[in-house]
Amino acid sequence: MALGKIKADTLEHSTAGSVDTKFVVDGSAKHWIRHSNGSSITSSLNNTSLTDSGTGTYIAVVASAFSNANYCVVMNAGGTDAAGGNATFESTETLTSNNVGHNVRDGTTSTNAGRQDATQTCVSCFGDLA
Repeated sequence: MALGKIKADTLEHSTAGSVDTKFVVDGSAKHWIRHSNGSSITSSLNNTSLTDSGTGTYIAVVASAFSNANYCVVMNAGGTDAAGGNATFESTETLTSNNVGHNVRDGTTSTNAGRQDATQTCVSCFGDLA
């Protein structure tokens, strides 16, 4: 069976208008992961594994690498930590074209609060694939 190609510059919906395919290609997440306490991947796209590097510190491994490390990371973390506070995004570790390091900290105390595991952590990455 031969495989074919679909080539289009515009996508059009019967009632909602049209959009240039460049917006779809450039504006869609190329990698995302949802995990629980760093111990289990709930769902993901373009992800091979998750490493729990310690409390609140994780590295997600991208299956098809980004063209460089200048992609955008959006993260959300929620749930309760051991102290009963909500966990919030702290910052990213060093990003590489195929590793997305991310941290979660206790958002109920000062900015120097320690890292915490969150019940749910979601990370999305936007950029060009290699």
